[in-house]
Amino acid sequence: MQRLGYHRFVAPGGDWGFSVANVLGAISVPAVQAVHFNMFPNSETMEASDAQEERVLKRLRAFEGNESGYRAAQVQSPQTIGYALTDSPVGHLRWVLMLMGKSSYFQQRRSFCLFFGFRPDQQP
Repeated sequence: MQRLGYHRFVAPGGDWGFSVANVLGAISVPAVQAVHFNMFPNSETMEASDAQEERVLKRLRAFEGNESGYRAAQVQSPQTIGYALTDSPVGHLRWVLMLMGKSSYFQQRRSFCLFFGFRPDQQP
C-alpha cells in the first residue's frame, strides 16, 4: 500500500479476506489503522463463556450446517455456479436476493421487503 502512496489504511475482510485482513493487522502496524471482519471462522472446539456467546455459537453452527452450501459449491466446482450466474441475469438476481433475504440485517428491515415485493414475514 505504501508503494501506492497510502501510508495509513484500513483492511476489511470476509471469507478469505478475513485471513488477509487479520495478517495485515498483525504485520502492518502502524500503517493499518483498523481491521473490520464481517465473517469469522467457526471451529467445533469453540466454547461459549456466557449465554450471549452460546446464542452466537448456535447461530454460527446452524449457518455452517444449513446455509453454507454455496461455499462448498464454489470450492468444489466454482465454474458451475459462475456460468449459471453469468448466463442468466434473472438467476443472478434470485441468487443475490436469496442471500440477502437470509441476512439478519435485511430481515429486520421492512423497507427491503417492500421494495423487492415481499411481505416482511416472507423469505425472498
